[in-house]
Formats: sequence, C-alpha cells, structure tokens
Amino acid sequence: MNPNTTARPALWSAGLSSPGVLERLRRLASTAAPASTLLVRGIVGAVFLLEGTLKFLDPPGLGVGRFVKIGIPFPGFFAPFDATFEIVCGLCLIAGLLTRLSAIPMIVNMVVAIGSTKVPLLLHEGFLKAAHEARLDSTMLFASLFLLMAGAGPLSLDSLLVARWRPRP
Repeated sequence: MNPNTTARPALWSAGLSSPGVLERLRRLASTAAPASTLLVRGIVGAVFLLEGTLKFLDPPGLGVGRFVKIGIPFPGFFAPFDATFEIVCGLCLIAGLLTRLSAIPMIVNMVVAIGSTKVPLLLHEGFLKAAHEARLDSTMLFASLFLLMAGAGPLSLDSLLVARWRPRP
C-alpha cells in the first residue's frame, strides 16, 4: 500500500467522515500570506495568551471582578470561559494552527471588550479619551481580522497540514 494514501483513511477514522470535510479544512488552512505574517500571529497570540493567563492569576482585578465591574452577565462563568478561549486561541495563533478559526472568537472577544468598556467611555468622557483607551483593543481587533482574512502564512502548522492534505496524483 502506498504510504501517501494512508493519511486520508486514518483521518476519516478519527472522525472526519468524508473527503468534503477534509477539503473544507484544507481550504480553511491554506494561505497565500507572506512569511512575515508570523510576526502578527506571534504578537497577537502572545497578547491573548497573556491576558487569558492574567484573568486566572488575578480574578478580582482582571477576571471575575472586572467582569462584574463592567456589567458582563454571569461573570463567574464568562470570565474563566473568556480566559480559556484567550489562552487556547492565543497558543493556536502563535503556532499557526487553525488560525482562521482561532481568530473568530478573538474578534468576538474584542468587539465585546470595545462595546462594554470603550463605548461607555466614549459616551461619558468623549472621543479623545475613548480613542486613547481603545488603542490595544482596536489593534487586536484589526490584527485578528487580518489573520482571519490572510491566514497563517507559510511558517505555520496550517501550512504543514495543507501540504499533508494536498491531493496526491
């Protein structure tokens, strides 16, 4: 048996039951982004990883306590939930693993952060104060959007997966 043909059945038996699923994953992971995308992935992933970790290390200031302060419902659930997503997605972004999928929850995360903290600041203290305070949040939002659109680039686990899943003659 050809060793190149064994990858697909092994993946199918792992729960990916059809070639259509593999093809969708391959398209999702493929990218034409330059190698320098590694820099964006690295810094965005590192910031999310750090912020998620800090939510667990300092629950009163950055985790549950902060979620209570800004009015997020069910803070005892959503603070660790958010922190877990930030850690997992941050690690995935750094490694370039399922980059586009990992960017989606981080985009939602940043939209919620801007809506719950920066919009009230805009309404109460004006544009300049809100714009100053929103620097990191807006940067993370737009960098995550970039990664969603561009993909991981060639220096990533996604590119290795795409090469592995490439159709063989």
